Amino acid sequence: LLAGAAQAGGADGVKFPALLCWCLLLPGLATGAEAPESFAYALPLEVAPGSGLARVALPAAVYEGAAHEELFDLRVFDAAGQPAPFALQPTAPPAATTRAVVLPLFPIYSRGDAQVQGARMRLHTRGGELTVELDQEGGKDGAQARKLRGYLADLGEARPALSALRFDWPALPDTQWVTLSVERSDDLDHWHAVAQDITLARMHAQGQDLVRDVVDMDQTRARYLRITFPGAGTLPALSSVQAHLRDGAAPVARQWKEVAGQSSGAGEREYDLGGALPVDRLQLVLAGDNAVLPVEILSRRQQGDPWRSVAQATFYRLVQGTRTVANADVAVHSSRHRYWKVRAVQPGAALPAVALRAGWIAQHLVFVMQGKGPYRLVYGHGGVPQAALPIGTVIPGYGTERAPVIAEARTGTQQVLAGPGVKTPPLDIKRAALWAALVAGVALLAWMAWSLGRQLKSAPGQE
Repeated sequence: LLAGAAQAGGADGVKFPALLCWCLLLPGLATGAEAPESFAYALPLEVAPGSGLARVALPAAVYEGAAHEELFDLRVFDAAGQPAPFALQPTAPPAATTRAVVLPLFPIYSRGDAQVQGARMRLHTRGGELTVELDQEGGKDGAQARKLRGYLADLGEARPALSALRFDWPALPDTQWVTLSVERSDDLDHWHAVAQDITLARMHAQGQDLVRDVVDMDQTRARYLRITFPGAGTLPALSSVQAHLRDGAAPVARQWKEVAGQSSGAGEREYDLGGALPVDRLQLVLAGDNAVLPVEILSRRQQGDPWRSVAQATFYRLVQGTRTVANADVAVHSSRHRYWKVRAVQPGAALPAVALRAGWIAQHLVFVMQGKGPYRLVYGHGGVPQAALPIGTVIPGYGTERAPVIAEARTGTQQVLAGPGVKTPPLDIKRAALWAALVAGVALLAWMAWSLGRQLKSAPGQE
């Protein structure tokens, strides 16, 4: 095009195509190498040398300091400032089969006030019912009436992973509190505590039915469970105990951040998490005792976006004597929304100054220990493209038994490099140069057509 323009324009046209030539060369000049110091922040990575592959859980500082919520601007550099290959490991917990099973219960009886802990037990058949009785020495309490002391549950020979127990007992007209302890055993002789002095409750308060009937077991494995009620006068007659069994899944560890928030109107309070955290659990930190707070939870990605309703839940903290019962964490759909709002459900109700606790499953970054350490994880740059590789490229045989062993790395104290000013995406010089070249090319073609037309009109024999 430039050669044709020069011929068409003669000496007068040389300057214009030459200028356009520089415009067409701009895209090739608008590139630059990345350096660690051009990013906003860095985290030192502590890992044993010679591991080959290392994995680190991303702390909250990374989500708060990254320029892109998709974490496009993450990089790993070695001591010489050379980039190391890395990938982001999926955060989904391992797949597991969950099933609910109603456990067979055998009442545990004693004569008098014998202690359950430390006492041997023996099976006893009475009227077609199989029960368990404490083996008391001497039989001196044989004349006393039998007393219900707890229950024995059999999980079976398979000893599956127990994630939770759900208790059911007959409803009473008033508030009912149940304090229990759970122990595990494989031989009925040696017992180990799993959950101690857990308070369950069924109540009705401020127009809300509040039920706390689940005890988390954290993937406990055992053949037998012993359920006792410490300090109880009259034990509740359990209707059933349902076991939630999971196969093949490990406990999921979450990171948490607490934000005080600020009032945004009557019955409303807003919270800024400081970054695009992948939140999937929420909790309100209620001040004082005997608080019940039904609320609506809303969120949005950026300021100015409309609020989106996420869930409605009742948060509570109730104390009776030495017993305290509170609601479980509220599960929400995992999102990267930074801004959250809590709104009182009841019209005109005041909302106390409650803090918000947000929990999430931390994403893991896996990198190749290429070059020499120490290594640094840098982030916070609005003008760099995504550099993460597919997880299967960094970890050969990912998800199979052939996958290599990966060392665990830890993050140090955050370091400020270029500062938060580089998080804002700069002017895209390369894209601007491409557009300039396109416009210049169109202008060049138009100028060539005009120049050729003028030459044809001035040629001899043309009118």
